[in-house]
Amino acid sequence: MKSRQSILLSAVRKVLRPLVRLCLGNGVTYPMLLEELKQVFVKVAESEFPLDGKPQTDSRITLLTGVHRKDVHRIRTEEASTPVVKPNLSSQVIAQWLAGKGFQDANGSPRRLQKTIADGGELSFEALVAQVSKDIRSKPLLDEWLRLGAVRIDEDGAIELVSQAFVPKGDFEQTAAFLATNVHDHLAAAVDNISKEKPVFFERAAFSDGLSEQQLAALQEFIATEGMAFLRRVNEENIRYSLDPQVGVGYRVNTGVYFYAEPQDQVDE
Repeated sequence: MKSRQSILLSAVRKVLRPLVRLCLGNGVTYPMLLEELKQVFVKVAESEFPLDGKPQTDSRITLLTGVHRKDVHRIRTEEASTPVVKPNLSSQVIAQWLAGKGFQDANGSPRRLQKTIADGGELSFEALVAQVSKDIRSKPLLDEWLRLGAVRIDEDGAIELVSQAFVPKGDFEQTAAFLATNVHDHLAAAVDNISKEKPVFFERAAFSDGLSEQQLAALQEFIATEGMAFLRRVNEENIRYSLDPQVGVGYRVNTGVYFYAEPQDQVDE
């Protein structure tokens, strides 16, 4: 018989897959995510798992979370509201390109670089990467930057820095903020429901499979139309309640509709 821990870990693994996909697609590495995870484990243990009448200690939080006591102490005492993590390799290489000796032209702009030391010497992309790390070859990094649109290859085969920071096109910060709020709230509702004998929050889904592309397109249009109509009605109720404030604890409410589809042979396990 499976333990609750093994069942939960299997569920968490599936939940994490799209998040890890998003992280890898935007230059967030495992060590960076691990630091965030440590922060969350410590903060949740500290605020949501107290002992009645007793102050939380670093040792107890270590016992609850498995996070090393030294890290627990650091996280609990640091003043920053967000963790400070070491810049990843891409950020370090870009910083070196922008400020490293010899890598700028007369105007202070980043030079166009040849790919290899054989072609460009110490002012090549290969040499630039080597100044930051001897563990990473320049070609995989170049391929990744080309994919992200951070650099381009000009007509002479030189590498030109296009973006001076890894900020995807569009208002990525705002999009990420919406993702954080909406996914957090959906997941928080599901976690609350599974943690209690009687579910508190409405959380349902309608499943189907074997749809053709034409059927999928029709269903997607239906969901978009009906989902927006539903959210408008919810918003009308929100406004109606906001016009009749009552004394008591204030609640933040988030109601959402989502639609997702993928080929059946690509379903995340």
